[in-house]
Amino acid sequence: LPPSVLKSVGLSYGLVVVRADGMARKSGLRMGDVVYGVNQQRLRSIDDFRTAVAEPGDASGMRLLVRRGKSDFYVSMNLGGMRPRPDRPGTRDTLLRT
Repeated sequence: LPPSVLKSVGLSYGLVVVRADGMARKSGLRMGDVVYGVNQQRLRSIDDFRTAVAEPGDASGMRLLVRRGKSDFYVSMNLGGMRPRPDRPGTRDTLLRT
């Protein structure tokens, strides 16, 4: 998100949910939610997010720290079940954008 938007929501870094279907919807994410932490670790960059996603988790998956409006909460999500998109071999569905 641009610095001005991050400042308006009181965050130094965050990824916005740009598509909330499939697994994201089932997990409770909505378009416009801002993900700013994974498994109780604040994100500082997209590399932090990639590292957190790549780390093997426990059976419950990962917990995304989300800001929606003035509310902060965790969303449990297991990214291991994501399938590659046929139009972009080797990649996962894009759910978040910087």
